[in-house]
Amino acid sequence: MTEIYMGAAQRSSEGDVSALDTRVTALEGYCGDATLTTTAQTLGGAVNELDNDLSHCAIRSYHSNSALTVDSGKVTWTILTPRAPYVVCAFYITASGEEFIPAKITHTSNSIVVEIDSESDVAGDTYTAVLVG
Repeated sequence: MTEIYMGAAQRSSEGDVSALDTRVTALEGYCGDATLTTTAQTLGGAVNELDNDLSHCAIRSYHSNSALTVDSGKVTWTILTPRAPYVVCAFYITASGEEFIPAKITHTSNSIVVEIDSESDVAGDTYTAVLVG
């Protein structure tokens, strides 16, 4: 899930409009009021405009690794994100919550490439990355 912060306000960017549409549809069936559809469309448009204007806001996202294969004493994990050049990263061992520092982190225009020292393959969901930016 991606969370968006604007000052003290917080809201999830996933599911807001569809949840609103579901509630309005249920109310329409109960009330028979077509005005509710217009209200939902107006609010949905406002949410979309807000989403389009969030480039200056900090976005926090969580990523878990897929299974990683060891090669020359390291595993490489690529995290795809369009905000890659502008994020700060923190890495955790998922089971313990212990933070760790990877051997190397490379930012590209659309990804974060993480190299982790390892003598064996790494199972999926072993690591969690938190990206903020």
